[in-house]
Amino acid sequence: MLLAQQQGVNSSTDNKHSHSNEMDSLNHDIGKSVDKDKDNSIDKRYPNVIDIDKAIIVSDLHLGYEKCNSKAFLDFLLECISKGISKEYSLFILGDFWDLWRKHDIIYSTESDEILSLVNQFKDVYYLPGNHDHITLDTARNHPDFNCYNINRYFRIKSGQKNFYLVHGHELEVISKLISMKLSEYDNISDQLCRMNDTEGNIASYLHETFHKVFTRGQPQITDFLQTAEQRKGMDAIDKLAKSKARYPLLGMQLDDILIFGHTHRPYIDYENNVINTGAWISDMLVPKWFEEEYGQDKACSGWYVEINSNGEYRLVPYGIHQKTKEEMRNSEFSKQRRQQQEELEPEQKNNDEDKDGKTENIIGKVASQLGDMVKQVKEAGNSAINKDK
Repeated sequence: MLLAQQQGVNSSTDNKHSHSNEMDSLNHDIGKSVDKDKDNSIDKRYPNVIDIDKAIIVSDLHLGYEKCNSKAFLDFLLECISKGISKEYSLFILGDFWDLWRKHDIIYSTESDEILSLVNQFKDVYYLPGNHDHITLDTARNHPDFNCYNINRYFRIKSGQKNFYLVHGHELEVISKLISMKLSEYDNISDQLCRMNDTEGNIASYLHETFHKVFTRGQPQITDFLQTAEQRKGMDAIDKLAKSKARYPLLGMQLDDILIFGHTHRPYIDYENNVINTGAWISDMLVPKWFEEEYGQDKACSGWYVEINSNGEYRLVPYGIHQKTKEEMRNSEFSKQRRQQQEELEPEQKNNDEDKDGKTENIIGKVASQLGDMVKQVKEAGNSAINKDK
């Protein structure tokens, strides 16, 4: 399922991978470009467009989380290197590479070093911080003239005749759900949670699961207590925003941009609305219905990536297809829909049962009343007959 191996490296594109640090109206841009040659780096028609040849895009590894599929991600990178793909493709990481909310010292772990040593072998690396690794934005602030991973808040890239707009995705959640909280406020909270030690991180993990709330009139109402991203209610609102025309002004997109984001762990590609979700590399992510229909309801995968080729053609690809585990069975969209339907039927069934019980009680009451009348009539008839005999 991995990308077809491409022969040779086009060195003429080496000077095309830079971006400026000009602030747009949404104050998105933070970092400066590594490459100072601006001859081919910026498309003057659209601000801050990076002209690329080919790209691999991943997100939401959540390294440090106990359910991270780090072994599968390591195998994926090794496969890219062994097939020469890393020499021809730029790698874009759309946030939550580390899960610093849960485990802070993961950044200097052997596991992290092994993966980064392979990441470093790609032609170019672009890093877009998520809410769980938000402190990586400090690199762009503290080292504006140089950072090896081209760290920025968002990326607008061009391949062939197509333009792509890349964000982590928590921005969409803030806009679509946390309506009384500014993005800057959410980012500040994310930043603080990233700075906790492991003991505090365990508490932060708990807080993380309780933090995603629906705000009404500024008052938090906890509706998704201790739920993962795949289980939280209201996640459909993020997808609705991602597919809507409102995304253009609210996210600072151009009208012909194709949106690519992660965060929700719900992989899909919608060619009609020009939007892609990059899924995740964790064992408790959603197994989408369309995947089950194509590969079988007994199958799942270890992770997802987006491939963009030199013509601007793009696709969403599952990696590490395997038999579902029990956990993946529970995270199946088919299973979730069946459970939801059952939950919707249960109140109706309960009402039906209550109606039946009520009807039964009414029938019994009527029969008892009729029997009482009959007994009364018989008793009266008997008394009348006795009186006549007297």
